Amino acid sequence: MTILSNDQSHPSRDAENSRVQIAVHRVLPAAERAADGSGSFSKTTLKTLKNHLDRFPGEALLLLTPGLDIRETELEMLRSLAAEARRGEVYTALSNAVADLNPFADTNIETIGDTDTSGLVSLLGTGEVFEVHRMPSHLLLIPVPTLELLASEITNRPADPGDILEKHGKLLLHDRIFVADPSVPLNAAPSLSSHEEFRPAPWGCLNQRIDEWLQDETWLKQSSHVVDAYHRACLAGDSADLHITHSWGGGVARWVESFIDSEPERNQFRLQSEGPRSGDGAGQKLSLYLGNLSENAIASWWLEPIISSTVADHPQYQEIISYIVARYGISRVIVSSLVGHSLDALRIDLPTIEVLHDFYPAWPLLDIHPQGFLMEQGADLSEAMEKHELLPDFRGRGSDSWKVVARLWWKTIQDRQVRLAAPSQSVADLMPRLYPEFSNLVASVIPHGITENWTNVHWQPRPRDDGKLKLLIPGRIQKGKGKSLLLK
Repeated sequence: MTILSNDQSHPSRDAENSRVQIAVHRVLPAAERAADGSGSFSKTTLKTLKNHLDRFPGEALLLLTPGLDIRETELEMLRSLAAEARRGEVYTALSNAVADLNPFADTNIETIGDTDTSGLVSLLGTGEVFEVHRMPSHLLLIPVPTLELLASEITNRPADPGDILEKHGKLLLHDRIFVADPSVPLNAAPSLSSHEEFRPAPWGCLNQRIDEWLQDETWLKQSSHVVDAYHRACLAGDSADLHITHSWGGGVARWVESFIDSEPERNQFRLQSEGPRSGDGAGQKLSLYLGNLSENAIASWWLEPIISSTVADHPQYQEIISYIVARYGISRVIVSSLVGHSLDALRIDLPTIEVLHDFYPAWPLLDIHPQGFLMEQGADLSEAMEKHELLPDFRGRGSDSWKVVARLWWKTIQDRQVRLAAPSQSVADLMPRLYPEFSNLVASVIPHGITENWTNVHWQPRPRDDGKLKLLIPGRIQKGKGKSLLLK
């Protein structure tokens, strides 16, 4: 099996898909399959094919074994494939009906409960298309261009359609489409003799992700409704947001979480920079998460080279971003932090908003307020860095290098027409004063939200002996997250 290409479109978003008709024929009873799940539609296909060409001209043909549970969601994705198929291409699908094509083979299905298996595969699949070299026994989709090829070959010289496909066609499989067979165990796996060795599936990345998601029953139950909502939104062609953020928590994480909760009608994804090993940089790894589900990533990428703080550009980062946008149908980008990211995050050809939770990257001293270093020509970053130490991940640059990054950031904001927002008025007011070039910087203020329940709670403060007011600040207090400001 060979990888052919990456998925370059969001399934069902192409308007042409709605006009693609598929005629479904149930053929080849399950009892006729070979013991290993293999087999061929060829013995029953010739008659079915001629009948289809006579009765349903211009429609794709879908051959299914009786009992295979194909729903409208899977049919819609197959329509998407049929709409873009080229002459000679035919498609099959992942399924537990054929052990060699089962992404749930040998998994712990006890935890899966009522999770939508098709939705889970749709979410976790890479979007790649693979070439399969054995004619399937459970499902075969023959798009119109290939039907025309078969018709011309049969007219010129009567022949078995399977032989024609073997000679002229390509049998393809998309790793986002799974069709279940209720009569077969979900985790059905290939049977091997003692001297045989299992050949890893080309879609092994999907298998690994499924294994990770099935490890925790509690987690799976919590995520199942989000996965279902994602699958439905995809099939409806709904828009999706991509949030660019870091893994440090704090106000950034809370703001992103609140935003995602407030937009339940849109698919939301978080691309998070992570530093699993202390001291090796904030952007050692990028992980993509669905909504506010943080236990398991949909996908992860180790960056090479590592992004310690923020870089001007990064070829691998560009490839990752392009893949995510195409694979998940992203239509809007919201940048909440550039820590561990490339400025390429601001160069995506989509509407982009950056939320200024702090003054980074113009002011890399996250726990030192720039107000005390303001001069007529902007803030004196050099003096501030002489007096205060940067966070470990930021120490690879001197003040001149940080100024270059700041100016390049601002140029990118202007060139790409990125809109700016800030959760506080103070950031919106002070940011234009940090550099002379920032004088025309304008940020809309979108305050942090607060749960409605808090507004109905009345707290009776405990009196102090000195009569002073006690100030309670919920959350963690640490260096880099305002600790020094609060202690003052």
